Amino acid sequence: MSRVWRASTHAWALACLVAVAPLGAAAVAQPAAVGAEPAALGAVVDELLAHARRFSPEIAAANLDSEAAAAKADAAGRLPDPSLSLFSDQNRNRNGGLVPSQFGNRTYTLQQTFPLWGKRDLQREMAQAEARQVGGKRRSVEAELAARIKAVFAEHYQARRATALTHDTHGLLHNLVQAAESRYAQGLGSQPDVLKAQLERGRLDAALIKLEGDARRAAARLNALVGRPADAALAPPRTLRAVPVEAALDLARLLERARRTSPMLAMQAADIDAADAGRRLVDRSWYPDLTAAVGAVDNDLGDRRALSYEAMLSINLPLSWGLREAQAREASAKLGASRARRDAALVEIEGTLRQALAGLKATQHLAALLREATVPRSRVAVRSAMAAYQQGQGNLRMVIEAYHGLFEAELELLGTMVEEQMQLAEIERAIGEEL
Repeated sequence: MSRVWRASTHAWALACLVAVAPLGAAAVAQPAAVGAEPAALGAVVDELLAHARRFSPEIAAANLDSEAAAAKADAAGRLPDPSLSLFSDQNRNRNGGLVPSQFGNRTYTLQQTFPLWGKRDLQREMAQAEARQVGGKRRSVEAELAARIKAVFAEHYQARRATALTHDTHGLLHNLVQAAESRYAQGLGSQPDVLKAQLERGRLDAALIKLEGDARRAAARLNALVGRPADAALAPPRTLRAVPVEAALDLARLLERARRTSPMLAMQAADIDAADAGRRLVDRSWYPDLTAAVGAVDNDLGDRRALSYEAMLSINLPLSWGLREAQAREASAKLGASRARRDAALVEIEGTLRQALAGLKATQHLAALLREATVPRSRVAVRSAMAAYQQGQGNLRMVIEAYHGLFEAELELLGTMVEEQMQLAEIERAIGEEL
């Protein structure tokens, strides 16, 4: 009876290894719920992005800034407020006091200044360019937030999938420790086998604690990014986004898209337009403005009063040459600085795209190597170690080490999948839209 129990225990332990060892890319790609019950939000990154566009405080603030700039542009270029004045002369005081006892002629004047030479159009053009600049900043905020959400979602995915994979491995090792202890107690196994199995189980205990903490931190960060309470429930991430085909990742094509859609370049282009309009407005300040006034005069003629009218035209004299020369130098310097920032932004975007593309291609090659060579060979190593152990030509430590190699390969493959998502998010942030 004892021999039958020992044989069945040995076979059962090996069956556990055979059942779990084939876990590979499928174990990484398939969802595994760990922790709380799934919530309605968070299974795919698109849900989180849509929620952030509606509820993120950062995007809400950027939208309000854009609305304020649009309202300012609508007010630009309008005429200044007119002024109304009351003038009284020939006032007499027959009682010797401070307050006149009789008011003489009274003049009511309405006055309006008219900026000439296209100054109002330039003011409007400059304000509209500034509004476009704020709009570009709003798009930049959205792109930056989207990139952060995509990156943290990938981290959440990695932590949850690694936790699931580690849970499976931990359960296997727990059973193997029990089997090894039983065999050692009956004189069929060695103490090093037991110690090795216990050590590996302890390592996985520590790894599980860390991974579960990583998953909770990533979930809290995701909630904060999309405008939810940090402890709100999130659905387990179901899948990562597909990486675009190679043709869509051509550097020249991406640079061309970036010139059209990059929020950073849109901001710099609007900044150049605003600075150019400001420079031209300073040039027009050398030309005078016109002020027109009309008035009604209530004349005191002694025995009666008579109404008359008056009109006035005046111009300002731009005689502050030093002031305008300084303003012209300032405007020219601002325009030059704006163009330099635009050139720097182009260089930065090209550098970002080159770096992200190089990282993405390297990661894809590594993922292909792991998927097509390392993981399959690790599975073969596990089967070979188990076969040797079953035939009495190896020991349990060799089996555990072989499976540990497969487990590490699976985790590395998962890491490359997440790194692909990071590089993809960086590319999309640079061009300002999704591929």
